[in-house]
Amino acid sequence: MTIGHIYLYVADLQRAILCWGKILGDGYVVAPIFKNDAIAKFETENGPCITLVDPTKYPGTAPRTIGNSCVITFHTFNLEEVFDAIQFYGFEITEAILTGEYRHFTFKDTEGNYVEFCHSDDA
Repeated sequence: MTIGHIYLYVADLQRAILCWGKILGDGYVVAPIFKNDAIAKFETENGPCITLVDPTKYPGTAPRTIGNSCVITFHTFNLEEVFDAIQFYGFEITEAILTGEYRHFTFKDTEGNYVEFCHSDDA
């Protein structure tokens, strides 16, 4: 079993696209916005698709909570490099443990979702 998609409900699609472009970097490519400018997808060849959805523009979407509805965790070899980049972009760091066995940090994206990066030798 694998994860195919991660859907994040956003209040401002353009703002969220810029935000997630910074978070994901060059490994993901944003697919064209479609469905009444309500959806944008970040795709990669070897991982799940991250789909941003503006529920106010997508007909038939049930009312959704925007922000703080899940934590997306990424594993990386270069935790310190990613941490520096996230700080450079001005994201609010909510937790950072950069030493010890479980090195990680958490921050909020522009829509209020928590995002975590963890060090992993298997990333």
